[in-house]
Amino acid sequence: MEKAQKRFIGIDLLRFFCAFLVLSFHCSCEFLGGCTGAAHNALKLLAEHGFLGVEIFFIISGFVILNSAINKTPKQFLIARILRLYPAFWVCCTITFLALIFFGAAGNKPGFIRYLINMTMLNSYVKVEGIDAPYWTLAYEIMFYAWIFALMIADKMRHYERFLIGGLAISTAYWLINYTGISVPAPIKAIFIIKYFCYFAIGSATFLWLNHRSQKLCIFVILYSLGLAFLEIDDIVKYRMLAYPEYGQEYKNYIAYIIFLSLFFVFIISIAAANLFKKKRIWSFLGNISYPLYLIHYAIGVIVFTYLIKYIDKYSALVIVTAFLITLSAVIHIYAELPIKRMLHKFLKKSPGKESVAPDLKERLI
Repeated sequence: MEKAQKRFIGIDLLRFFCAFLVLSFHCSCEFLGGCTGAAHNALKLLAEHGFLGVEIFFIISGFVILNSAINKTPKQFLIARILRLYPAFWVCCTITFLALIFFGAAGNKPGFIRYLINMTMLNSYVKVEGIDAPYWTLAYEIMFYAWIFALMIADKMRHYERFLIGGLAISTAYWLINYTGISVPAPIKAIFIIKYFCYFAIGSATFLWLNHRSQKLCIFVILYSLGLAFLEIDDIVKYRMLAYPEYGQEYKNYIAYIIFLSLFFVFIISIAAANLFKKKRIWSFLGNISYPLYLIHYAIGVIVFTYLIKYIDKYSALVIVTAFLITLSAVIHIYAELPIKRMLHKFLKKSPGKESVAPDLKERLI
C-alpha cells in the first residue's frame, strides 16, 4: 500500500468544478426559472445537469476517505473529519440564517431552534428542515464517515471490500423493492445510504485499485456501482420532469448518463494525471473554497439575485452573483474557517482519551 498522499491536486480542481457546476445549475435553472438558449448548446446542457456535481462529490468522498484514514487512529480520523466538515459549515449556516432573517422572503425565515439543530448537522435525522437546500447531502456524508469510523473502531478495515459488497447488496435490494411499489422506511434508507452508496463505493474501489488491492474485485465494484448510479440518476431525471414542467421536459436520461460518465472519467483522469499538475497554492485554494461555495451559494444567491434584477438585467445579475459567491467563499475560508479550525483543533487535541499508535492502513486492509 502506498503512503497517504497529502493533496490530490486534480481532485482539488475537480472539487471546485463540481461546486461551480451545482452553482451553475441553481443559477441558470432555478434563479432564471429555466435554462435558455440553443436546444443543443453544450453549456446549457451542462448547466441543466449541474446537479450531477453532487454525485461526483460523493465519489470524491469515497476516494479521499481511505487516503485520510491512512496512519490514523479512530480518534485522529474522527477529529480530522470534524475539522473538515464543521468549521466552514458553522460559518455558512450562520451567515445564511442571518441573511434569511433580515432579507429572506416572509415565508422563509427560519426559527432559532431550527438554526441550532442545523448547526449539529444532524437535522435530517430528527426531521428538521435544513436552513439551506444544499445541506441535505451532509447527512449522507456523515453517515458514510460513521461507517468508516465504526470499521476502524472494530479493527475491520481489512474487510473493507466486504463492506462495499454488503452496501451494494443492500442498495440492489432497495431498487428491486422500489420497483414493486413497496416503500422502504426512511431510517433504513438513511442508515445504509441506500440510493447514494454506489457513489461512495466507486470512489473507495478506485482508491483500492490504484493501490493494488483486490483489483479485479474493485473493477467489478466500480462497474456494478455505475449501473446502480444510472438507476439513481434516472430517478432524478423523472423528478425534475415532474417538479419543473415548464422546462423539465428537456431532460433526457441518456444525456444525464453521458454527462455523468464524462464527469466520472474526469475524476479518473484527475487522479491518473496527478503528477502532471504542478503544486501551486491556487489549485489547493480552489479545492478549499469549494466546500463553503457549495454551502453558501443557494439562499444567499437567491437573495442577492432578487435584489440585483430590480436594477439590471438578469444575465448581468447572474455574473455578479457568481463572482460575489466565489469571493464570499474565499473570505469565509481565509478569515473564518481557518481560524475556527485552528482553535477547534487545539481544543480537540486536549480532549481526554488515550492516543494509541495508528497501524498503517495497509495492515488494516490485508
